[in-house]
Amino acid sequence: MTKIGGAAYVRPPSIIAPEAVSVEGYDSVANRYNALTGCLALEGACALGDDIHGDIRLIARLRAAAPWLEPAIAVIERQLRVQLWAGQPWIKWRPLCLVGPPGTGKSHLARLIGSIAGTGTMSLDLGGGVSDSRTLEGTARGWTNAQPCWPAVATAQTRTANPVLVLEEIDKAGGSAQGGVAHSVLLTMLERETARHYWDKCLLARVDLSHCCWILTANAASLIPPMLRSRLDIVRIDGPGEEHFDAALARLIASIAKEWGVRPEMLPKLPGRARTILREGFSRKRSVRTLRRHLEAVFGAMILEQSPSRH
Repeated sequence: MTKIGGAAYVRPPSIIAPEAVSVEGYDSVANRYNALTGCLALEGACALGDDIHGDIRLIARLRAAAPWLEPAIAVIERQLRVQLWAGQPWIKWRPLCLVGPPGTGKSHLARLIGSIAGTGTMSLDLGGGVSDSRTLEGTARGWTNAQPCWPAVATAQTRTANPVLVLEEIDKAGGSAQGGVAHSVLLTMLERETARHYWDKCLLARVDLSHCCWILTANAASLIPPMLRSRLDIVRIDGPGEEHFDAALARLIASIAKEWGVRPEMLPKLPGRARTILREGFSRKRSVRTLRRHLEAVFGAMILEQSPSRH
């Protein structure tokens, strides 16, 4: 780690091994992932200052956006306070596993942190088509589709040394004797000492993954192997209650506006009856994902109704 003007930088690998044979027209591994050998910043200082109430700005924004995720936010806050006390103004925490039903905003929390802190976020769904460890572990040099381990790829793409890495549905991760088991690969990536000198068989170099900020999600903690569970701070998320409707609605309106490329105030104003129906559905389902789907449908119907071609 190097400190320059109060900021901290890391060079994950100091060098990437060159190709044994140069092939014309082939973009070498060293060239494709050259960003990893530069000084990458440990990001987050801009979001870790105190607001007017004495709260960490990042934490205050998380609480405002998703108050039902308070158990997870509190765990992160404690560790960030230790970071600041130790003179390390960047985001870092022990690997965190959020356990709860689908649609409660577990993954959104991670993306929000990455956006606010400037670290960037990368997600990988281990329950949706990743059947072995190769996506996580990468593939060896020599294969035409050789790729470094997933955290190294994320670090190169975000250009930060401490990206927020989200592993979805860790309890459903599969594997085989031939392709490897994702849980086994994770053990060395999550343990700080081994992560600091992780050997990447594509880069042919030791890579420092110890600054990555891991958030794993699961529906059932009991399905996570004990060896992996012991390396995680497991937090139960029960989902939002009816009292969280207004906060969830405000966040979703902002999110939909951003996705549609418009300002929030340009979206149709929800009539009282529509808000009541959305609130009633939210109190039954307690799902942010379902609320978003219903909200998009309402906006779509209102926009269609206001279209000149309808009159």
